[in-house]
Amino acid sequence: MQDQCGKQLSRFTALNRLFRVTVYVMSFIQNLKLKLRKEKVNLDRICIKETDSAERLWIKDAQVLLRNKGRLSETKNQSGSC
Repeated sequence: MQDQCGKQLSRFTALNRLFRVTVYVMSFIQNLKLKLRKEKVNLDRICIKETDSAERLWIKDAQVLLRNKGRLSETKNQSGSC
């Protein structure tokens, strides 16, 4: 039981890290665009809204990947391939 909890905690930490890194990358890109337009760069800390946006981005990406994978397996089944 304790081993399962440890795995869940490590997964949770890894996901949070993924979302935070995604926010930092998105923020970096946004700041580059602002700098090119000679506008004020945003140096604020990460907020929950940005983390939620990063999470939604990864969820959408996973959904597209799974949908495409499902279509691929359907196509293989229809053509008689394994």
